[in-house]
Amino acid sequence: MGKGDTSERVCDMSKTIQNNAGRHRRFARKALAAVSAVALSCALMPTAAFAGSGQLTAGVAEGHTAQATALATQTSTVKSAKKTTKKSAAFKIKKYAKTKTYSYATGKWAYGKPILTGSSAIVTKINKSLAKRYKTFKKTANCVIDYAKEAGSSFDGATFFNTYDTVATYNAKGYLSFKYTTSWFAGGVFNGDILGDVYSLKTGKKLNVSQVVPGSAAQVKKAIVKAVAKKCNVDVYKSPYTWRDGSVNALITEMKISDIDFYLQGGKVVVAIDPYTIPGQRSAFTVTLKGNYA
Repeated sequence: MGKGDTSERVCDMSKTIQNNAGRHRRFARKALAAVSAVALSCALMPTAAFAGSGQLTAGVAEGHTAQATALATQTSTVKSAKKTTKKSAAFKIKKYAKTKTYSYATGKWAYGKPILTGSSAIVTKINKSLAKRYKTFKKTANCVIDYAKEAGSSFDGATFFNTYDTVATYNAKGYLSFKYTTSWFAGGVFNGDILGDVYSLKTGKKLNVSQVVPGSAAQVKKAIVKAVAKKCNVDVYKSPYTWRDGSVNALITEMKISDIDFYLQGGKVVVAIDPYTIPGQRSAFTVTLKGNYA
């Protein structure tokens, strides 16, 4: 998809097609996704304009808020180094947030942005990459605030939110890894996602999962499919199996290797599986593979 949509166009578009929002996609799929793709994600979510229909209530919103809180309870046990070297990084996670309360509902967004300290070329390169994810998030961050402003009386006391909870999961032996737990709710179905960024501190490059798991890209994808089948006890080759009209195997193996989200933790590679890969699974889940980085 092409770039160029502004956040204002995104919110306007969501208002015009909200009644066709029967299928839900993850919000802000990738940090490097086209802006219009992120716009579509925002547009296809149910919005506060459903308020007053009797289908959605503030009680439902409270339940989703609790669910989002539970998803974001993990705290980082990985510490920042005193300075960035080719072995470990000095970093902080800066919090950005905005909250607006209106007649019936509150809208808020929050984002934890990792920032490396230092001035080397590698630090600059990694910070530039991390900033792209935040920039993409900000394109549509205010949509939930707009929805709260439009909410009717059936959402009295509700909170609509779009949050990225960020923790460091690995910072040693030349690798730096961050995990993002995302939560999105704007009056309809709650969506939770898991994203990851992994960098080489020797080159500053963002890595793909095949660079930290033994085997070729194709072999790594097959390992992910096998792990999903084992964890979820599903026929990954059945087609169509998901709402995306394909088997789980096809959905994963046809992905670009660079589009697979993952993070490093405890010598393992934790791969995030998209919401709706498995029918009825509105939040992402993870499978673990053996890594070759530690």
